[in-house]
Order: sequence, then C-alpha cells, then structure tokens
Amino acid sequence: MTANNQNNAHHCDALVIHCIDFRFHEAIKNFLQNELGIKSYDLLTIPGAAKHLTAAGSAARRDGLLEDIGISIRLHEPKEIILINHSDCGAYGGRTAFSDTTAEEAAHRAALEEAKSVIGGKHQGVRMRSYYARLLDQTVTIS
Repeated sequence: MTANNQNNAHHCDALVIHCIDFRFHEAIKNFLQNELGIKSYDLLTIPGAAKHLTAAGSAARRDGLLEDIGISIRLHEPKEIILINHSDCGAYGGRTAFSDTTAEEAAHRAALEEAKSVIGGKHQGVRMRSYYARLLDQTVTIS
C-alpha cells in the first residue's frame, strides 16, 4: 500500500518551462545540466512557452499554467523557475513573423519578461531566470 506522506517531501532544483518544439529539447537539457548545474527539475512544455503567460496568449492556458506552476511549487519547492523561448517558434508565427532576427529576439525577450511578471504576481518570492534559444544551421545556442 502506498500512502502520500508529506514527511517524505522531495524537492527539485527548478521548474523549467519551454516550448514543445523537438528541435530544442536536447540542447535545453544539456544547457540546464552543463551550464546551469541543474540536476533535477519539473518540466512544463507548451507551444510558445512564455506566450500563454502574456497578454498575447490564451487566458485559459494562462490560468492552467499558473495552476501547474503552483502545483510544482507546492509539491516540489523548486529553487527557481526557468523560462525558455526560442527562435522560429510556430506559436509566434515562426521566423517570418518578424522583420529580422533582432526583432524576433527582442519580441521573445519582452514576452519572457512579461511572463516573469505574471508569475511573480501570482507566486511572490520565487527566483526566475529567462533564456532565449537560437537555432542556426542545426546548431542551438542559448543565452
């Protein structure tokens, strides 16, 4: 018989939120482990990642994401939340929705900041970091 014993709580290093796009999964996993030193994390993947935590996204998805974030915080007490958006994201209209790569990155970074503000308004005191992943010639770089 298995019981839910809150005395056996388990905690993770982070809650990571990134897009569903398969082209970025391995690079993000490597970045989290090798660059940030994150060994354990809860993972939420949703098309557009930060988009649905902004005014440009779906209010219903925003509510659901905020609920999911709250569950991770309550159950696993992540030390931080990591948000990652990426270039050529279909949820934002892809690369062609922007005049150039500079405008594309600026739009994603603005969305990430807005998403951090929305999360912070609901879950005060949680450390948050955001990153942008670029895909160029089959190579992903994250900063």
